[in-house]
Amino acid sequence: MLLSAEMPENETYKVYDCLGHQIPYVITFDTETSEIEMAVRIGTDDNGNTILLAHNFEMEDGNIKPGFFLPKFVLPGAYAEKEGKRI
Repeated sequence: MLLSAEMPENETYKVYDCLGHQIPYVITFDTETSEIEMAVRIGTDDNGNTILLAHNFEMEDGNIKPGFFLPKFVLPGAYAEKEGKRI
């Protein structure tokens, strides 16, 4: 099952490593392969808002568009919970 930050009930899912530590800033998590795509936090601004690692990339039309750096990797033993129940 692919869990995504774009799902309507995304706040009810939490992803953990094999030791039970919650993994923050998960964008997608595949419960079958344990593949995680996540944002990288680099700090907070003066108002306490999270700052995520971002980059710019060039579109086919030559315009520059901002985007986020979203590493994707497999973390054996990772799992997800919904409302305290393991999925």
